[in-house]
Amino acid sequence: MGYDPNINVGDRVEIVRDENSSRTGVVAEIDHADPDVPYRIVDGHGDLVAWAREVRKVDDRGALKVGDRVVITGDLFKSLVGKRGKLAEIDERDTEYPYLVRTDGSTSGGVWVEAVRREDDVEQPAPAPEPPANPFAAHVEEAKRLLTGTEHCGADVIRLAEILAGRW
Repeated sequence: MGYDPNINVGDRVEIVRDENSSRTGVVAEIDHADPDVPYRIVDGHGDLVAWAREVRKVDDRGALKVGDRVVITGDLFKSLVGKRGKLAEIDERDTEYPYLVRTDGSTSGGVWVEAVRREDDVEQPAPAPEPPANPFAAHVEEAKRLLTGTEHCGADVIRLAEILAGRW
């Protein structure tokens, strides 16, 4: 995108569309001669967060703070993406995993992740379907899904469901 004339030195911004997406900081410098990554973003200590290609202004509410309810949008193995919790700490000097999140239902001290968004800034996902009342019914549904497109009968579905349930 390049230089945005509405962004000024001193603006609080969020980095968008690059490897540092979702990171926030303050614009310390705008290099008008570099249309590819013109923004130098720093943390509250003046340390470099990143050079950014594209940023957007955030209001005071846009700055994440300890205690905010957040949704994890990036972690090393992607296994925590979408989990919700409370932001326990922000290490602005850590360029890889600056957010410590205590996820809902966890008894651990939290997990360090690379990106989060405030919970109320994220669309709520569609509710998960109700699990079947009978636990074996879930195995039957999975067996039917696995057998889709094959020639099979009801007995085949039941047999596969029993295998999936560990009864065979």
